[in-house]
Amino acid sequence: MTPSSESIALAKLKETHKAEYEFYLKHAKKNRIGDWKELPGFPVKLQSFCLSEYIEAALAIAEYEPEDDVIIARVPGVNASYFTQGEDYEDAKEMLADAIEGSVVFALQMGWEVPPIPGSKVKMEIVEIDTA
Repeated sequence: MTPSSESIALAKLKETHKAEYEFYLKHAKKNRIGDWKELPGFPVKLQSFCLSEYIEAALAIAEYEPEDDVIIARVPGVNASYFTQGEDYEDAKEMLADAIEGSVVFALQMGWEVPPIPGSKVKMEIVEIDTA
């Protein structure tokens, strides 16, 4: 019998959030909740979106200003880390895309919300991983 796509996705989710999952189990054992397999589940906050679409939407509202010998690039009103500089407009745009991607990946790793960008959809939901 081959595993369903749902069970494969669940296995990947458990692996992705392994640290949180292990913390949950440790906490349950520490507080003598009983066998961890009897626990109802492990809640995980999920954010789903298309990273390339998100970056394109951010670049579409970005502002570029010449300052001294560089071009300053930033996405106004979103996140202080969506800010960088480059030698020219194209370099600044490329550097800004890298800064946005790095900030988003870091936010996801930390479990923080990804700031909304007009023209991009970030879906947030809480799912529960079955511990059985």
